[in-house]
Amino acid sequence: MVVKRVTSSDGSKQYNWEVEFVDADATGARKLGYRSSGLTKGDGSVLQFEREPAVHDENIDRWTKMNLTDRPDVRNRMTRLVTYAIRSLNKSGEEKLENIVPL
Repeated sequence: MVVKRVTSSDGSKQYNWEVEFVDADATGARKLGYRSSGLTKGDGSVLQFEREPAVHDENIDRWTKMNLTDRPDVRNRMTRLVTYAIRSLNKSGEEKLENIVPL
């Protein structure tokens, strides 16, 4: 996870973010990689995906874009992780945080 504070042309706060994690597939049988990135304005509760969520299977040597209706739980986890990271960034006063692990 990486989140970085940036200032837009109108002076408002924005956050560039990248998230990547391993989690179970839809059946719970295997572990797969999930990733995405984007830009978020305000408090981070509404994510703008610049790179839609993708999944990586150890048996396929590439990332595959997920359909918009696939795995709402993965999208929700991404939202929670990014929101937590933005809060942590704002508390720290730093411009960039990496490898944030939520409690």
